[in-house]
Amino acid sequence: MLMDIKRRNNYLLFILFTSLVLLANYFLMNATLYSPVTTELAIVTVIDLAICLPLAFYFLILRKNHSIIHILPVVIIGFWVAYFLIPNHLFEEIKPVMYILYGFEALFILFELYLLILAIRKFPILIRTFKDKKRDYPQFTLSLRKSFEETFQNKKIGAILTTDLSVIYYSLFSWKQKEKEANHLFSYHKNTGYLAFIIMLVHALVIEMIGVHFLIAQKSHLLAWILTGLDLYTVLYLIADYRAAKLSPISIKDNVMNIVIGVRRSIEVPIEEIKSFEKTSTAKSIRGKEKHAFFATLPELIEEDNEPDFELVLHRPVEAHYIFGIKKKISKIYITVDEKQKFWDMGTGTLSQVTQSRDSELDL
Repeated sequence: MLMDIKRRNNYLLFILFTSLVLLANYFLMNATLYSPVTTELAIVTVIDLAICLPLAFYFLILRKNHSIIHILPVVIIGFWVAYFLIPNHLFEEIKPVMYILYGFEALFILFELYLLILAIRKFPILIRTFKDKKRDYPQFTLSLRKSFEETFQNKKIGAILTTDLSVIYYSLFSWKQKEKEANHLFSYHKNTGYLAFIIMLVHALVIEMIGVHFLIAQKSHLLAWILTGLDLYTVLYLIADYRAAKLSPISIKDNVMNIVIGVRRSIEVPIEEIKSFEKTSTAKSIRGKEKHAFFATLPELIEEDNEPDFELVLHRPVEAHYIFGIKKKISKIYITVDEKQKFWDMGTGTLSQVTQSRDSELDL
């Protein structure tokens, strides 16, 4: 996906801000100029990493579109990084502050257990619903999310569990599944460099995971294993995203276009809501500024190769689903597929049929 310029700048700004905060606090805790490190300086480090960084993450990355609860993992990580940086002898004096960390972790674990208990209680109903949805939706992530929405009144719970279960399924249990082929299905991963992109990232993460684990283990074994667990989840997430892209083709069936891109995002578009179906003509500089665009594309090693084949403009905004329950209104869709001519013929043909049918009803 090509992120819009503003969003990309926000990511870069957050990374720069995070780097500066980490470096500043590292030197603050280790530079001889401030030796011995005082309790006040230790508290400043905790505030920087557990409060300021999460707030920056919320306003720069999440912004006002999402619940502030999404910063909870960042708060926990910030506390543990502070634990790594602050000299051991100061922890006796700032223990009350560290108890807040344990409180946050307890709340996070209780929330996850609450979701698990809800899922277990309604598991038989969920399984029956999933089997029904699987007939209508060839994409595992989409059929799972639909099942959760019908089974649970709280759709947020289903959205969060859908991401986690999709990562587990695609990374660990999907290897015997073959790619689906049908006239209404269109793959989008074969003519891309996404596999090479994933291999590069996983390779870098594994090396980083091993190095960081042994480095941090010298200070705290618990923190080392926590960060290793996060890295391992990220590796599984990347593998799952590629597997999902391979096994979740775009479908055009029953006058509905279903698009699932990896485990990251999906959108369901009634054909009647498509205002225009054209080959991509919008310049990259303009595409980067469109806030309500959905990119049905995969990342490339070379960004210039990531040019979408088609662009769809909608009559009215349609809701798209992203990871962990994040939603966004979409009014334009950019799509890349492997079989371009076949997709063009079916897409424009179906749109023409729906338009003619609607016009006939209006005439009557």
